Amino acid sequence: TALAMGAAITVAIIVGLAGPGTGEAVFRCMLLGALATGIGIVSGTILTPILLPWLPGKAFALKGACLGLAFAALCHMAFYPTMAAGLGMALALLTIVTSSFFAMNFTGATPFTSPSGVEKEMRRAIPVQAIAMVIGTLGWLKAIWTG
Repeated sequence: TALAMGAAITVAIIVGLAGPGTGEAVFRCMLLGALATGIGIVSGTILTPILLPWLPGKAFALKGACLGLAFAALCHMAFYPTMAAGLGMALALLTIVTSSFFAMNFTGATPFTSPSGVEKEMRRAIPVQAIAMVIGTLGWLKAIWTG
């Protein structure tokens, strides 16, 4: 995860420096991406296990995605209500997917899941998470490019 974040930050800096946007706007977009990812990490690793019985769905990836969606909506209202829709959607996807991925890591750590259930959930969730992460990252990089 740290390697992927380091690569994303490096690419974002290169894209930001090459794009037509101002340094301040590029830095702001980078901070918003870091905030969205950080909130997803906290949501998926701390809050999902705490709220596990009350979150909808059976799959941990779905539980994390639901909590990530709730936090993405709260953050959109609190931190960036006037931003462009494309950047808002990209940041929401980053929060939701990060929360879902980290929540899914708890699959198999409870007495309610079986090895075949873990495998089934991962086969379903990982491709969706990967596609959503690529879309969110590309939207975020587009916002950094344009400033």
